[in-house]
Amino acid sequence: MNGPHLLFREFLDKHEEWIAVHPDGSVFALRSHEMELEERFGSPTFGFLDRKGYTVWRLEDVSVEERSAKLLLSRRFGSVVGSLELIPRAGAEELGAGVREARLAAANAISEAVADAFPRMKARRVAMNRPNSRHARIILDGGALGDNGIIADVSGGCSPERLLTAAVRWQAQESSRARKRLRQVFVVARKGKLSSLKRLHACLSERERKRIGVLSLTNKGEGPLIEVADPIAFDDLWKPKAPPLRVAGNVLPDLAETLIGAEPLNIDHLIARHGVTLRFRGLPFARFRELGGDEKAWFGIEKEKQILDSGSKEELDELLSSLVEYRRFDSPNKQHLFYQAAPEAWLESILRRDVRVLDRNLVLSPIYNQFRTSRDRIDLLALTEKGRLVIIELKVSMDPSMVFQAVDYWRRIELQRRQGLLASAGLFGSRRIADRPAMIYLAAPALCFGAETDTLIEAVSERIRIVRFELNEDWRREVKVVRVV
Repeated sequence: MNGPHLLFREFLDKHEEWIAVHPDGSVFALRSHEMELEERFGSPTFGFLDRKGYTVWRLEDVSVEERSAKLLLSRRFGSVVGSLELIPRAGAEELGAGVREARLAAANAISEAVADAFPRMKARRVAMNRPNSRHARIILDGGALGDNGIIADVSGGCSPERLLTAAVRWQAQESSRARKRLRQVFVVARKGKLSSLKRLHACLSERERKRIGVLSLTNKGEGPLIEVADPIAFDDLWKPKAPPLRVAGNVLPDLAETLIGAEPLNIDHLIARHGVTLRFRGLPFARFRELGGDEKAWFGIEKEKQILDSGSKEELDELLSSLVEYRRFDSPNKQHLFYQAAPEAWLESILRRDVRVLDRNLVLSPIYNQFRTSRDRIDLLALTEKGRLVIIELKVSMDPSMVFQAVDYWRRIELQRRQGLLASAGLFGSRRIADRPAMIYLAAPALCFGAETDTLIEAVSERIRIVRFELNEDWRREVKVVRVV
């Protein structure tokens, strides 16, 4: 090996844990024993374990810097070229320090804006909830008026559901204290997310609506401007006109039907306005779309796509063989991308085959996969035997915001139900949709429901019925309901 390669060897030996950054920006955690630098047939090679399993590349070039190593890789005699950046985890933490500082600075700016808006209040504490948190907590000292809390998005990427979840959790924690509790917790939202947050806030119980408020944040002049947002009443949620319901056609391309026929128990499809997507146990692997009057098709996992034509049939067959081998409950490599990717879609695909394993009284909409509330797609839309709508929200890992994600879907569905759009679309064929509010089913492995799940459900209006289905942990083998709450 030459000098740069030897320097790379020394760099690898200095650290145990690494972050691998791919060209598309995706990251993967690695340990030293999962990487191997060696020489084969006179050329250096670099092997590492990633989402697709263990792969070996020819190391064409390497540049070692203080905090990272940039690799130029190739394989298949140079026909495939790739790159990879390796950052020691300690170095990655240092790089993240700048992000944390920027977010803390944003939190302080919001704190000052709140103090300007409420002169009788002063900021007593400004802190990030966690080192890499997307939101900040601000405590305002109101003297005789008492303390108030502020939840503020300082990353620009925190959803209204996550912000409201954080507010409810914080208020619950403060309520359990013996003294010096917060009078109210306010959620700060910018203009683009304010309306959604206010509608979610309207879905809280009366008790929580008194304890949690909403502030609007706008940028005017030299800094941010904070104002109290007018709340929306629960009954006012149904006044706006519902967005049109889009139900696509149900015609599958011939090739799509052929692929489904090869693995009918494993491959399903989603139909959208602009095309058809095939999924293997929930994992999208092929897409069909009509362009300029011609039918086009692509296949591949994630961003690695190629045109499906007569010259690529062999690659498609290889992909399907790999999906059969790795995307099953007894996969020989459970670190493989095909096993780990899209787990919630995998669970959804199982329940889509037979939703009655969740509740024997359910009937799944035969065209639910074409249904859109707007830009989002709910996990499953079903009907009880008595005609009551059920929105099913699925998770396979702990996600505290799942409660308010489901509530947001519920609000959109309920608006369209009340205005008759669901009935006129015939989502359930000849079955009648009852004139009763929809219900929410939360379904996830038992350990995914944290201790605060009940707190979050109790914070929701009593007019929204939520049922929790706790599933077995090895749901990939067979879905079983272990408890209903």
